[in-house]
Amino acid sequence: PGFVINAKPSRLGGHTETLAVHRLAQDAGADLWCGGYLETGVGRAHLVAAATLPGFTLPGDISASARYWSHDIVQPEWTVGDGALHPRLRVSESPSLRIFWNASPLAGSFLRCNETRPSET
Repeated sequence: PGFVINAKPSRLGGHTETLAVHRLAQDAGADLWCGGYLETGVGRAHLVAAATLPGFTLPGDISASARYWSHDIVQPEWTVGDGALHPRLRVSESPSLRIFWNASPLAGSFLRCNETRPSET
C-alpha cells in the first residue's frame, strides 16, 4: 500500500483508540505493526491480542519480559525463542488471554495491599 502505521496501544491511549486506528488503517489500505514500551506481562498480552487483528501484517516489537524486568507479574513469563514470542497464546479461541497474576515479584513493594473480591449474590 505504500505506508505503514505503528500502533502502540499505550501511546494511543488504550484499546478503544487502537481499534479506531486499526479501522482507519484498514479503510486506507495501510499495513500495521504493533509495538510496546515497558509493559509488564499484562500489557504484553494486550499487545499480542492487538497484533492478531487483521491488517497487522508486519512483525511487532513485543519483547521478552526479561528485557525490562527481572521477574514479571504474570505466569507464564514472556520469553523469546526460535524467532517467536512465548507463551504462544491462542487468543482467537477464547476471550481470555490465558495469563495468570503472579504477585510474588511485588512482595514488599507496597505499604499496604488490600485484596477485593466480587461479592457473591
